[in-house]
Amino acid sequence: MSSIFPELQTPRIKLRELTEKDADVLFAMHSNYSIMQWYGTDHMTQREDALALITTFANLRKLPSPGIRWGLCTHESNTLLGTCGFHRWNKEWNSCTIRYDLKVEARGKGYMQEALRCAIVWAFANMNLNRIEAQIHPNNRASILLVEKLGFVREGLARKAGYWGEQYYDLCFYSLLKSEFYG
Repeated sequence: MSSIFPELQTPRIKLRELTEKDADVLFAMHSNYSIMQWYGTDHMTQREDALALITTFANLRKLPSPGIRWGLCTHESNTLLGTCGFHRWNKEWNSCTIRYDLKVEARGKGYMQEALRCAIVWAFANMNLNRIEAQIHPNNRASILLVEKLGFVREGLARKAGYWGEQYYDLCFYSLLKSEFYG
């Protein structure tokens, strides 16, 4: 992966690098139960947690099992609407996991579908991927519908595979193959 952060654009949105200026919005999202109930981590309790997460996302590109995380916003406003990206990139197996989150007030407008489609095109072209995986709580209907619209196929249910909020959760496993996306 290049050392220059790849900014991506669609007709309505842009995907850009997260900065410290995004900390307040990121904290508001990650301390909101309706957003975080399905996310797979505990809620943030202080703004410094958001700054640490921005640093974690920036360092993804340097890890032995790297990834990338974008902030998404409209062309009219640079205000963060959500984030999306790829984690746990296994270069030997040509696979990774997709993750995303979106502010409540930005939902239902197609922003995340547009952002993920753009990010997936970039990932298949630049990360030499054959497979992108998604792990989703079975009750997160919006996320399941989103990945299915993008062509992901449900592979099964991993019992008690997730742990957050001091509780274990089942996770649905989905995947998207390069041949299916471009097929």
